[in-house]
Amino acid sequence: MQSQVFDVVQRTLDHITEALSRGDTVELRNFGVLEVRLTRPRVGRNPNQPGSSFVIPPRATVKFKAGKVMRQRVEKLACSFPINENYFARQAFGRGYSVSEGGSLPPYLDSKHFDAIRTRCNRVSVRHESMTQFLSRSPNRSVNAFVLLDAQDWMSDQQLTDLWREINRSAAPGARVVFRTAADERLLPGRIPDEILDAWTYHEAQSRALNDRDRSSIYGGFHLYTLDAPA
Repeated sequence: MQSQVFDVVQRTLDHITEALSRGDTVELRNFGVLEVRLTRPRVGRNPNQPGSSFVIPPRATVKFKAGKVMRQRVEKLACSFPINENYFARQAFGRGYSVSEGGSLPPYLDSKHFDAIRTRCNRVSVRHESMTQFLSRSPNRSVNAFVLLDAQDWMSDQQLTDLWREINRSAAPGARVVFRTAADERLLPGRIPDEILDAWTYHEAQSRALNDRDRSSIYGGFHLYTLDAPA
Protein backbone atom coordinates (compact mmCIF):
# COMPACT_ATOMS: atom_id res chain seq x y z
CA MET A 1 0.00 0.00 0.00
CA GLN A 2 2.80 2.45 0.85
CA SER A 3 4.49 1.85 -2.50
CA GLN A 4 1.16 2.40 -4.29
CA VAL A 5 0.64 5.70 -2.49
CA PHE A 6 4.20 6.75 -3.36
CA ASP A 7 3.58 5.85 -7.02
CA VAL A 8 0.37 7.91 -7.15
CA VAL A 9 2.04 10.92 -5.54
CA GLN A 10 5.06 10.67 -7.83
CA ARG A 11 2.89 10.42 -10.95
CA THR A 12 0.92 13.45 -9.83
CA LEU A 13 4.10 15.45 -9.31
CA ASP A 14 5.40 14.33 -12.70
CA HIS A 15 2.21 15.52 -14.42
CA ILE A 16 2.43 18.88 -12.63
CA THR A 17 6.09 19.25 -13.64
CA GLU A 18 5.32 18.41 -17.27
CA ALA A 19 2.45 20.90 -17.38
CA LEU A 20 4.57 23.69 -15.89
CA SER A 21 7.43 22.93 -18.29
CA ARG A 22 4.99 23.59 -21.17
CA GLY A 23 4.07 26.91 -19.59
CA ASP A 24 0.63 25.72 -18.49
CA THR A 25 -1.04 26.91 -15.29
CA VAL A 26 -1.92 24.16 -12.80
CA GLU A 27 -4.87 24.63 -10.45
CA LEU A 28 -5.30 22.27 -7.52
CA ARG A 29 -8.85 22.88 -6.37
CA ASN A 30 -9.07 24.50 -2.91
CA PHE A 31 -5.29 24.17 -2.52
CA GLY A 32 -3.83 26.75 -4.86
CA VAL A 33 -2.51 27.69 -8.30
CA LEU A 34 0.94 27.03 -9.74
CA GLU A 35 2.06 29.09 -12.71
CA VAL A 36 5.25 29.93 -14.55
CA ARG A 37 6.38 33.53 -14.69
CA LEU A 38 9.40 35.12 -16.36
CA THR A 39 11.57 37.42 -14.29
CA ARG A 40 12.57 40.73 -15.80
CA PRO A 41 16.13 41.15 -17.08
CA ARG A 42 18.22 43.10 -14.61
CA VAL A 43 21.69 44.48 -14.20
CA GLY A 44 24.12 42.54 -12.04
CA ARG A 45 27.39 43.74 -10.58
CA ASN A 46 30.50 41.83 -9.58
CA PRO A 47 31.81 43.06 -6.22
CA ASN A 48 35.29 41.84 -7.20
CA GLN A 49 35.27 44.09 -10.29
CA PRO A 50 34.03 47.53 -9.23
CA GLY A 51 32.51 49.51 -12.05
CA SER A 52 31.70 46.48 -14.18
CA SER A 53 28.19 45.26 -14.83
CA PHE A 54 26.40 42.59 -16.80
CA VAL A 55 22.83 41.75 -17.76
CA ILE A 56 21.09 38.93 -15.96
CA PRO A 57 18.67 37.47 -18.55
CA PRO A 58 15.02 36.61 -17.81
CA ARG A 59 14.39 33.20 -16.31
CA ALA A 60 11.34 31.11 -15.60
CA THR A 61 10.20 30.75 -12.01
CA VAL A 62 7.23 28.90 -10.53
CA LYS A 63 4.87 30.96 -8.42
CA PHE A 64 2.32 29.53 -6.01
CA LYS A 65 -0.86 31.29 -4.92
CA ALA A 66 -2.74 29.61 -2.10
CA GLY A 67 -6.44 28.99 -2.58
CA LYS A 68 -9.08 30.44 -0.27
CA VAL A 69 -9.66 27.15 1.58
CA MET A 70 -5.91 26.61 2.02
CA ARG A 71 -5.44 30.12 3.43
CA GLN A 72 -8.37 29.73 5.82
CA ARG A 73 -7.13 26.44 7.22
CA VAL A 74 -3.53 27.56 7.64
CA GLU A 75 -4.78 30.70 9.38
CA LYS A 76 -6.95 28.63 11.72
CA LEU A 77 -4.05 26.29 12.50
CA ALA A 78 -1.64 29.15 13.23
CA CYS A 79 -3.91 31.71 14.86
CA SER A 80 -7.07 30.18 16.33
CA PHE A 81 -5.51 28.28 19.23
CA PRO A 82 -2.59 28.97 21.62
CA ILE A 83 0.43 27.56 19.79
CA ASN A 84 1.88 26.07 22.99
CA GLU A 85 -1.30 23.99 23.44
CA ASN A 86 -1.72 22.89 19.83
CA TYR A 87 0.49 19.90 19.09
CA PHE A 88 -1.07 19.67 15.62
CA ALA A 89 0.49 23.04 14.75
CA ARG A 90 3.84 21.93 16.18
CA GLN A 91 3.76 18.89 13.91
CA ALA A 92 2.62 20.84 10.85
CA PHE A 93 5.14 23.67 11.11
CA GLY A 94 8.04 21.96 12.89
CA ARG A 95 7.66 18.34 11.73
CA GLY A 96 7.79 17.12 15.32
CA TYR A 97 6.59 17.63 18.88
CA SER A 98 8.29 19.61 21.59
CA VAL A 99 7.65 20.04 25.30
CA SER A 100 10.24 22.80 25.60
CA GLU A 101 9.07 26.39 25.97
CA GLY A 102 5.67 25.22 27.15
CA GLY A 103 4.94 22.95 24.21
CA SER A 104 2.47 20.09 24.39
CA LEU A 105 2.26 16.45 23.33
CA PRO A 106 -0.62 14.22 22.21
CA PRO A 107 -2.01 12.58 25.36
CA TYR A 108 -0.82 9.10 24.31
CA LEU A 109 2.78 10.37 24.11
CA ASP A 110 2.67 12.06 27.51
CA SER A 111 4.51 9.90 30.03
CA LYS A 112 1.97 10.64 32.78
CA HIS A 113 -0.58 8.60 30.78
CA PHE A 114 1.65 5.58 30.09
CA ASP A 115 0.41 3.57 33.09
CA ALA A 116 -3.22 4.09 32.08
CA ILE A 117 -2.44 3.02 28.51
CA ARG A 118 -0.69 -0.14 29.71
CA THR A 119 -3.60 -0.98 31.97
CA ARG A 120 -6.30 -0.44 29.35
CA CYS A 121 -4.64 -1.58 26.12
CA ASN A 122 -6.32 -4.99 26.42
CA ARG A 123 -9.61 -3.24 25.66
CA VAL A 124 -8.46 -2.58 22.09
CA SER A 125 -8.65 -5.15 19.31
CA VAL A 126 -7.03 -4.60 15.92
CA ARG A 127 -8.94 -5.68 12.80
CA HIS A 128 -7.48 -5.68 9.29
CA GLU A 129 -10.75 -5.24 7.43
CA SER A 130 -13.18 -2.54 6.42
CA MET A 131 -15.76 -1.14 8.83
CA THR A 132 -18.48 -2.57 6.58
CA GLN A 133 -17.01 -6.07 6.86
CA PHE A 134 -16.60 -5.77 10.62
CA LEU A 135 -20.14 -4.54 11.19
CA SER A 136 -21.62 -7.27 8.99
CA ARG A 137 -20.82 -9.75 11.79
CA SER A 138 -22.11 -7.53 14.59
CA PRO A 139 -25.49 -8.39 16.14
CA ASN A 140 -28.50 -6.17 15.46
CA ARG A 141 -28.72 -3.08 17.68
CA SER A 142 -25.42 -3.85 19.43
CA VAL A 143 -23.18 -0.83 18.68
CA ASN A 144 -23.63 2.54 20.39
CA ALA A 145 -20.85 4.62 18.77
CA PHE A 146 -19.17 4.77 15.36
CA VAL A 147 -16.06 6.84 14.55
CA LEU A 148 -15.48 6.93 10.79
CA LEU A 149 -12.72 9.57 10.55
CA ASP A 150 -12.55 10.82 6.92
CA ALA A 151 -12.73 7.48 5.06
CA GLN A 152 -16.10 8.34 3.48
CA ASP A 153 -14.50 11.08 1.39
CA TRP A 154 -12.93 8.34 -0.73
CA MET A 155 -15.94 6.03 -1.02
CA SER A 156 -18.33 5.55 -3.92
CA ASP A 157 -22.09 5.91 -3.49
CA GLN A 158 -22.45 2.12 -3.41
CA GLN A 159 -19.73 1.74 -0.77
CA LEU A 160 -21.38 4.45 1.33
CA THR A 161 -24.75 2.72 1.02
CA ASP A 162 -23.30 -0.66 2.00
CA LEU A 163 -21.60 0.89 5.03
CA TRP A 164 -24.66 2.77 6.24
CA ARG A 165 -26.92 -0.25 5.80
CA GLU A 166 -24.68 -2.08 8.26
CA ILE A 167 -24.54 0.93 10.57
CA ASN A 168 -28.34 1.16 10.48
CA ARG A 169 -28.76 -2.52 11.30
CA SER A 170 -26.14 -2.76 14.04
CA ALA A 171 -26.75 0.61 15.74
CA ALA A 172 -28.40 0.63 19.16
CA PRO A 173 -31.13 3.23 19.81
CA GLY A 174 -29.50 6.58 20.46
CA ALA A 175 -26.23 5.50 18.82
CA ARG A 176 -23.89 8.23 17.62
CA VAL A 177 -21.88 8.47 14.41
CA VAL A 178 -19.08 11.01 14.06
CA PHE A 179 -16.83 11.66 11.08
CA ARG A 180 -14.87 14.37 9.32
CA THR A 181 -14.95 15.58 5.72
CA ALA A 182 -12.41 17.50 3.67
CA ALA A 183 -15.13 19.87 2.46
CA ASP A 184 -17.67 21.52 4.72
CA GLU A 185 -20.78 19.93 3.25
CA ARG A 186 -22.54 17.01 4.89
CA LEU A 187 -21.53 14.46 2.18
CA LEU A 188 -24.32 11.92 2.74
CA PRO A 189 -27.58 13.53 1.46
CA GLY A 190 -28.26 12.40 -2.09
CA ARG A 191 -25.63 9.68 -1.95
CA ILE A 192 -27.29 7.08 0.27
CA PRO A 193 -30.99 6.14 0.18
CA ASP A 194 -33.36 8.41 2.09
CA GLU A 195 -34.82 5.46 4.00
CA ILE A 196 -31.42 4.95 5.62
CA LEU A 197 -30.57 8.57 6.34
CA ASP A 198 -34.08 9.44 7.55
CA ALA A 199 -33.56 7.20 10.59
CA TRP A 200 -30.85 9.59 11.82
CA THR A 201 -30.83 13.13 13.18
CA TYR A 202 -28.06 15.43 12.00
CA HIS A 203 -26.94 17.89 14.69
CA GLU A 204 -25.85 20.80 12.52
CA ALA A 205 -25.21 23.44 15.19
CA GLN A 206 -23.27 21.05 17.42
CA SER A 207 -21.33 19.74 14.42
CA ARG A 208 -20.22 23.26 13.47
CA ALA A 209 -19.30 24.07 17.07
CA LEU A 210 -17.20 20.92 17.34
CA ASN A 211 -15.51 21.65 14.01
CA ASP A 212 -14.56 25.11 15.30
CA ARG A 213 -12.75 23.37 18.18
CA ASP A 214 -10.79 21.05 15.87
CA ARG A 215 -7.18 22.11 16.38
CA SER A 216 -5.84 20.04 13.49
CA SER A 217 -7.53 22.49 11.06
CA ILE A 218 -7.12 19.98 8.22
CA TYR A 219 -10.79 19.21 7.70
CA GLY A 220 -13.64 21.33 6.46
CA GLY A 221 -16.35 19.67 8.51
CA PHE A 222 -17.05 17.59 11.61
CA HIS A 223 -20.37 15.76 11.62
CA LEU A 224 -22.54 14.21 14.34
CA TYR A 225 -25.53 11.97 13.70
CA THR A 226 -27.68 10.18 16.29
CA LEU A 227 -30.09 7.32 15.69
CA ASP A 228 -33.67 8.24 16.46
CA ALA A 229 -35.55 6.03 18.92
CA PRO A 230 -38.13 3.77 17.27
CA ALA A 231 -41.61 5.29 17.16
